[in-house]
Amino acid sequence: MRLLDPNGRSAAARPQNFTVFGPAPAGSVRPALVGRRRSEGAGEVPDIRLGYGTDNDRLDRGGRADIAGRVARQAPRRDPNCASKRVLDVVLALTGIVFLFPLFLAVAIAVRLETPGPVLFRQSRGGRNGKCFRILKFRTMTCMEDGVEVCQARSGDPRITRVGSVLRRTSFDELPQLFNVICGHMSLVGPRPHALVHDAMYSELITAYSSRQVVRPGITGWAQVNGFRGETREIAAMEGRVQHDLEYIRQWSLWLDIVIIARTVVEILRSRNAC
Repeated sequence: MRLLDPNGRSAAARPQNFTVFGPAPAGSVRPALVGRRRSEGAGEVPDIRLGYGTDNDRLDRGGRADIAGRVARQAPRRDPNCASKRVLDVVLALTGIVFLFPLFLAVAIAVRLETPGPVLFRQSRGGRNGKCFRILKFRTMTCMEDGVEVCQARSGDPRITRVGSVLRRTSFDELPQLFNVICGHMSLVGPRPHALVHDAMYSELITAYSSRQVVRPGITGWAQVNGFRGETREIAAMEGRVQHDLEYIRQWSLWLDIVIIARTVVEILRSRNAC
């Protein structure tokens, strides 16, 4: 995949207008939810207003019907960027680092002994408001892709090491992201961050894709516990993920975060869609 923006800028970081379509009333033009982003300040949330669009508006810039935008989106009931969520993130992340330190050490040794190379994999990802940060993961592959060409891992991928295969099935490769949470780059729960090249591509293909970045990205999320985890080989898979991300933002509460964390443990045990 190659970066679509010739100026080298992530499309996820550019302000955009979003048009979302639902079923048309009888005898009228197709109704649409027309959204716009507020200022880039703290607490930014999608601003949605009801409008009407023509049939020609059904296609977004990539020429595809906007499926992800069909989910109903109003202003969030509560602010998902509030201080209480941040406090919960820091407390649980610090607790996890302390109690899981022996596991961190064992995984680091296993990764280092199997193949030469660094223990940690670092890659540029799009964070809140499209701001770039370096995500941390235990290295699970023989390559370290980070740039204008990033190929997603898939089932049976020969680049995945034996230790890496176990780490991916158990999601232990994500544990270093607890440090990203401490640094404020991520939250425990939120939309999963993607490589910058994928942000650029999906921003062109899926209307309202960028609105999922009004909150910090998460280690786990509503999409992941509902089966949208792992490789997104088809655009429909990413559209479903975006639907759930936007629904999470709209319905956010601390209780919902706790439920998602608990369900994540179940998903890890099931290893559904992991690769």
